[in-house]
Amino acid sequence: MVAEDARTEFEPEGWRLFLAFLIAPLVGAAAASAKADSWQTFRELFSLFAIVGAYPATILFGLPAYFILKRRVRPSLIATGLVGGVIAMAPWSIITLLAALRSPFSSILLLQLVFIAKCFCVGFAGGAVFYFIAAWQPGRMPEVCMSCRGGGPASQS
Repeated sequence: MVAEDARTEFEPEGWRLFLAFLIAPLVGAAAASAKADSWQTFRELFSLFAIVGAYPATILFGLPAYFILKRRVRPSLIATGLVGGVIAMAPWSIITLLAALRSPFSSILLLQLVFIAKCFCVGFAGGAVFYFIAAWQPGRMPEVCMSCRGGGPASQS
């Protein structure tokens, strides 16, 4: 059941929301390209990861998640990070599941699971960037989790 204080609809300014959806996927693309050995390679990998990986996942999974969750959950650093991580790993999880159905004992499956974990981590970072662009209000400490607002079990002691 959703807490009453979490039912308030979150609605940032339009420009902040647009900027958050524009910049947050680039964090994952930049992180995935960070091991490039030259600036040229970095630019090529960054473009590839942004066009093929980050923006399609944001459009297919991120936009629906935003419109579903904005009415149910107040944004926090942890919540947006977790959602960003799930959005980043969702397409690769589906691909891995389909590949595992074809050959369940493949040695590549373990490598793919490690890759999915890395996708979750960079997606978490992208979700945190999304929070700081779209939801954070300057002059206030960022809300890290639900118990930080005074409504969780940690504040009832």
